[in-house]
Amino acid sequence: MNFFWPMRPRPEVGAMGRAGRVLHWTCLAAAALLLLMTPALAPSTADGVRDYGSAIAIVVPFALVVALAGRGLRYILAGE
Repeated sequence: MNFFWPMRPRPEVGAMGRAGRVLHWTCLAAAALLLLMTPALAPSTADGVRDYGSAIAIVVPFALVVALAGRGLRYILAGE
């Protein structure tokens, strides 16, 4: 687990640390919402068939970037 979370969360953080934690959890929620919405975001072809492969290829990397951006914000603002 040290690779994904290299430090222990500090018990006391200032306002910037709390903001970093809130942004981190907000980005994780947004990434989860994107993943849940993947079937709805799939484009339809001319005959009405949805192309889920292209939606997965676009949405999953974007959700990963959003989640990692939230983790980076927490690292920068909270120092965790």
